[in-house]
Amino acid sequence: MRSRPFVLVVVAFASGGVIADEQRSSAMLWGSALEGTVQIGPGTAEFSMSVEEILNVLDGSITLRHESRGEERGWYGEFIYNDLKKEVSGALGERQANMQQTIVELGMSKPIGAGWEVYGGARWSTVENGIDYAVLASSHASSDWADALLGVRWERGSTSSRWWARGDIAGGGSDGAYLFEAGGAWRFGTGWEASLAYRMLDTELGDGAVLLDLTQAGAVLGITKAW
Repeated sequence: MRSRPFVLVVVAFASGGVIADEQRSSAMLWGSALEGTVQIGPGTAEFSMSVEEILNVLDGSITLRHESRGEERGWYGEFIYNDLKKEVSGALGERQANMQQTIVELGMSKPIGAGWEVYGGARWSTVENGIDYAVLASSHASSDWADALLGVRWERGSTSSRWWARGDIAGGGSDGAYLFEAGGAWRFGTGWEASLAYRMLDTELGDGAVLLDLTQAGAVLGITKAW
């Protein structure tokens, strides 16, 4: 268990009493390709999955985000869930690797100039991994951890669209992680937006029997309601 720092950040976040002027709620699908290694004890599975494969093997995937933005400061929260399966092969005759992933992120932001802001907070992650072998008993293990994160974001908008880019680094519970995202949104109706972005998240973790070195990158499709 590496989630104690996350609890402390949530308490501090809740005590901030942030009230902002603009609210945005989004539902998204992150179709990310995966590259990396998952190790459970003596078993190792190499994940190499294209976006097309991801869309075929996702049992469930959802990303929910809410942002509250103001002239002085703001806050945000995001929830990501992915359930992935991949046929693999290796020295021990692996036949299928499974990964269930949940990410919860909470943070606060501070404008620092025209279109620019800094943000910081915590990202809590849990991963349940399994490797089903062709001839041996299956191996299963899970791990959870919390990272503190610090990043910078840029955004520009007009009456019909807005554009943004952000990046952050994180650490504490993991052995290191970084995220990059850039995208655009197009307004329609009253307060509605359709968005398309590119997001990459790279994470390294060594936690007992579980070793994780994974890069997730791909398109994020979403719809947002602003008020």
